Amino acid sequence: MTLHRLVAAFVREQDGDAVVSVARVALELLTEIVAITIAWYPLRGQVYVSHLIALVADARVTTEVNAAMLNNLGLLLNAYGVYAAARSYLERALIIAEQMYSPSHHNTAIVINNLASLLRVQGDYPAACLLYERAIIVFEQIYGSVHPDTDQIFNSLGLLLVDMGKLMAARSYFEIALAIQESVFHFAHPATATSLNNLGLLLYTQGNLTEAYSYSERALSMRKQVLGLTHPDTAQALTISACCSLPKATLQRRDYILSTR
Repeated sequence: MTLHRLVAAFVREQDGDAVVSVARVALELLTEIVAITIAWYPLRGQVYVSHLIALVADARVTTEVNAAMLNNLGLLLNAYGVYAAARSYLERALIIAEQMYSPSHHNTAIVINNLASLLRVQGDYPAACLLYERAIIVFEQIYGSVHPDTDQIFNSLGLLLVDMGKLMAARSYFEIALAIQESVFHFAHPATATSLNNLGLLLYTQGNLTEAYSYSERALSMRKQVLGLTHPDTAQALTISACCSLPKATLQRRDYILSTR
């Protein structure tokens, strides 16, 4: 932590409001590292995690900046599989967001959604389901039922229901998400491809290969157009489409992972 202390000391010398300065530095670094991690380069950001944790600990402010820091650090640790610490940061972020904004504010709903995603990974399905439903209510109150943020949570709730074995309910949420995306985006879009992909995977899991192939082919075509041939999501769609085209007798496993992207 020596490097961190020197950086923090330098920041304090440059700005009289040292607490706020350290908080802003931490938030900017966290935002960049989270972006790198989400862009499929997690190892590039992992070396900075200990320093980011120290910066967040040093930024002793209870403001919207702190809520954003805690949320981003929770996201980062979730991506690295450090679930207990991630949960602690996200729960703290939620408390601050509810205080600084309100329980029905956009930023609060974002933290709720992120905490729900973590609880899903941890296997706490009932708690995750309640949080997803709460986030949907908030977004619908703010933006209405047809909005990109709302469709993402419908997809996430669908994925959770798949984990819980509630496939029919999951399909209804995927279809709602797809309808919203087709209404909002109109043309090829990564989010629309994700819903098509999720529906294809769900139908594949149920053994409905004809319908699964139709959705998977649409997802594959869209991802080729939007993401390119070498993107991991395109490769996933290609694999699913190929599996759906095989005779049922050759299919021994149906444990392909559904995508939230």
